[in-house]
Amino acid sequence: MLTKNIFFVKQKQIATPGPTNWLQQITGSFKDEPAFEEVLVYGRSIRQGDESFLEAVSKNKKPENYL
Repeated sequence: MLTKNIFFVKQKQIATPGPTNWLQQITGSFKDEPAFEEVLVYGRSIRQGDESFLEAVSKNKKPENYL
């Protein structure tokens, strides 16, 4: 019985692929996601210091250069 269980454990280890790269797993997962595109626009505006964009967002208005 023990030998049989060891055999099954070894078979499971062989059949199970090794760990994969997490970055490869998520790459493209936000493709065509409007919310992600919006985050990209916000991030770009913050990095570039676009005050008008940030003021519009803080006032819950849609900025002029929004998607």
